Amino acid sequence: MRLKKSLKYLIFFFPTILIFVLLLYFSDLGKIGDTLMRIPFWAYFVIIVISAFSWVIRGERWKVFLHLNKIKIKIIPATALAVFGNFANWVVPARIGDLAWAYIAKRVLKTRLHITLITIILNRFLDFLSLIILLQLAFFFVGKELLIGWAKALNIISIIILILFIIVIKILLTEKLILKLTKGPLKKFKKHYLIIKESLLGSTKSKKTFFKWIFMSVVIWLIEALITYILFISLGININFFFIILAVIMANLTKILGITPGGIGTYEAAMALTIVALTSLDYSVVLTISILDALLKKLFILIVGVITTNYYGIKLFSFNNKKDNN
Repeated sequence: MRLKKSLKYLIFFFPTILIFVLLLYFSDLGKIGDTLMRIPFWAYFVIIVISAFSWVIRGERWKVFLHLNKIKIKIIPATALAVFGNFANWVVPARIGDLAWAYIAKRVLKTRLHITLITIILNRFLDFLSLIILLQLAFFFVGKELLIGWAKALNIISIIILILFIIVIKILLTEKLILKLTKGPLKKFKKHYLIIKESLLGSTKSKKTFFKWIFMSVVIWLIEALITYILFISLGININFFFIILAVIMANLTKILGITPGGIGTYEAAMALTIVALTSLDYSVVLTISILDALLKKLFILIVGVITTNYYGIKLFSFNNKKDNN
């Protein structure tokens, strides 16, 4: 029975495992091992603590949006479920893991899928918006003339996606237009639309809260950059912090665009290419550090993701819950 379950998990995570194995194959395993040994203990401790703190902030952010929709949840389960969402994204690309997060949250909180999904989408929107804000700031301090073409292209694509997202939200809040579109055969969607609209309005009714969480989302990504910066410094590599901010943003934008499960491969490559373009550091050295950066950041997600999956009795293949706790 255990063997069968293990095989199911292996098959389920096969795309992620395959990409990661290929990434290791094309990198220097010996160099990765040597670099791991060179990182001092204090750096591991600080990175894990800071990483956990950033996830608690994410959990609090989601909790606030749920509370605005009159859904009560404590900080620990909110953080655990938020981590599970990222854990589920390791399985499939295009952020489909967020649907698993919304579905499980709906079961645990005994609420509507519309509400959990909208609050999660708003969380992702704030992540995306804060990354673009930081990207423009990094461009200002780094200098656009230093950037490679694909970095500039990714910035333009990201801004276009952000604008399109805002336009879609505006359209969704235009009730007269949507009600006209949900006539006849589409009448059954009217009820769903009204629930979605109510959740959107509920989540954004406090402008002060919304802008506060835009700022806190920027802080979350600065913490992500700080983790990478600590890793470089602990290895005796002095590097401009704004270079790190830019590299972390570019790497995470590839994750948000969801090209591969969990952004594995694209994250490390984007970070390494950005830093190499801005510094005189060797690509193999930077790629090694980028891989270790990803591994250390995913360690917390892996541990909490597995604990959350078992605690709530989540079956990744059918998304059934044995327990409903909040």
